[in-house]
Amino acid sequence: MENYKRIVTLIGKSFKGTGMEILLHNLVNPTKSIIAIENGEVTGRKIENGTTNLLLDLKTRNVHNQDKLNYELIIGARKFKCTTIPIFRSEYGLVGAICINVDENFIRNEVMGKRDK
Repeated sequence: MENYKRIVTLIGKSFKGTGMEILLHNLVNPTKSIIAIENGEVTGRKIENGTTNLLLDLKTRNVHNQDKLNYELIIGARKFKCTTIPIFRSEYGLVGAICINVDENFIRNEVMGKRDK
């Protein structure tokens, strides 16, 4: 998972302050699955936070050959556009996932709002 941690770190640092969170789940332990996160302030998540139904959802999607792309997540009054990239290992199956979450409110207010002025 070290290579994936590096991907999360580099992409996250590239998009600091843009309303984009990127994180890595190690799905071996779903109750403490987040092992890398950049821009966690976007959703308030931290290292060792768990996942809810991500593991089951990704396994089900894999069976149906579906991606988890461009879906919405709502946290309070904030809406996010999200993409989840599963990580499979031939000998173990689904072991992790990289998640990219973009705060739509940030895009609408900070990016589009300033463009209209």
